Amino acid sequence: MTLQVTALDRRRISEILVVPREEPAAEDADAATA
Repeated sequence: MTLQVTALDRRRISEILVVPREEPAAEDADAATA
């Protein structure tokens, strides 16, 4: 496993963390982790 985070991942994570709109985005987080 590499600790390197791609721009896409970072963007997605930032979006999820900064703006948890309607859904808690738990599914997205799980998908990103997997």
